[in-house]
Amino acid sequence: MNSIVRIMIVDDHPLVRSGFRLLLERIDGFEVVGEAPNGQQALDLMDAAHPDVLITDIAMPVMTGLQLISEVKTRWPGVSCILLSMHKTSQYVRSAIEAGASGYLLKESVDSELELAVRTVFGGESYLSPALSKTMIDGLANRDARAIGGLESLTSRQIEVLKQIAEGFTTKQIAVNLEVSPKTVEAHRVQLMSRLEIYSVADLVRLAIREGLVEVN
Repeated sequence: MNSIVRIMIVDDHPLVRSGFRLLLERIDGFEVVGEAPNGQQALDLMDAAHPDVLITDIAMPVMTGLQLISEVKTRWPGVSCILLSMHKTSQYVRSAIEAGASGYLLKESVDSELELAVRTVFGGESYLSPALSKTMIDGLANRDARAIGGLESLTSRQIEVLKQIAEGFTTKQIAVNLEVSPKTVEAHRVQLMSRLEIYSVADLVRLAIREGLVEVN
């Protein structure tokens, strides 16, 4: 008899969570043991839910998917994590891997790939949406040739600070969101501006929009 795969879903949109639950519970051997609207609530449920696989969106309030995965892998290393994203850039994939994700699944292909992704990471292997293969190869091939003004030069934490700056958060708000001191946020801001060679908030916002870090409504 095959093992039951226990799954937790984390997304700030209730309809998205409901849709995933419906998709997953139709699959033989899958059981959704919990869902949460943000990373902090997911962490609070972990000990009671005991998931084998955690599926999380990348952009959420309170805590990003990358931060959640990093925390989960630190506290519950046996849990396999899949990051859901609409972003196809190699930087995002590398950041997910650095955070501890075993899978990176594009939202546009989630229906057809969801079962395969879950079974793959549950089996101890890594899963990357096939559509990302060429992006990753090109990104790695061109990494050294790219100008310092791209996101390639930033750490995952600096990218998160950039994203929150572009979303209009103040230094104090970013510090609360990331659970660090305002001085640490300022240090990240100075470093990312230096690496990007961009020294105005307006230009940082334009870069974040162009790179898909924030959505324009």
